[in-house]
Amino acid sequence: RPLNPGTSTTSSASLLVPSSRGSIWHYYSTSLPHYSEATEDASADADADDGDEDTAPLPPFVKADARRAAQQYNNRRAAYKDAVSELRKQYAAEIARQRKSDEEAEAKKRAALTRQRLERQRAKNIRSARNAARAEEKRLARAAEFEEELRVAQINRDARRARFAKARQLVVDELEAEAPLWLTTPE
Repeated sequence: RPLNPGTSTTSSASLLVPSSRGSIWHYYSTSLPHYSEATEDASADADADDGDEDTAPLPPFVKADARRAAQQYNNRRAAYKDAVSELRKQYAAEIARQRKSDEEAEAKKRAALTRQRLERQRAKNIRSARNAARAEEKRLARAAEFEEELRVAQINRDARRARFAKARQLVVDELEAEAPLWLTTPE
């Protein structure tokens, strides 16, 4: 990129190289965005020199500067790629650690919930077993009461039958006592 030699807009990291025309300086930055830009000025100068027979070919230090700038660009690009690759690896490792810790936390949470559920189920089973035992005791007690009721009812039936039998026997005895008189009547 041509600049006037009177204006100074270069930084300490830039390189000013005189061209074959002498009054025009070419500016080569150390932070080139593309390889093609790093070699564009040198190839443009070389093409211009090939077309003009009255101009001298580019000095070797201009070509060396272009190569050096391209090499610097390639080195910076490789370093950038390495840094990005390393950063991606760090991010991937961090994400894996985070995922692992999240999974462990989720597993602990699930285990705690499962434990609570099993403890509730255990308490419910204990209550159910106690209720079943209580119900069995009530059933046995009711069965015993029923047996007693049956025994008492049987005693009452037997006593009633005995009374009826006694009353019947009294009626029969009374009738037998009157019976001889019935036979002697005219009718």
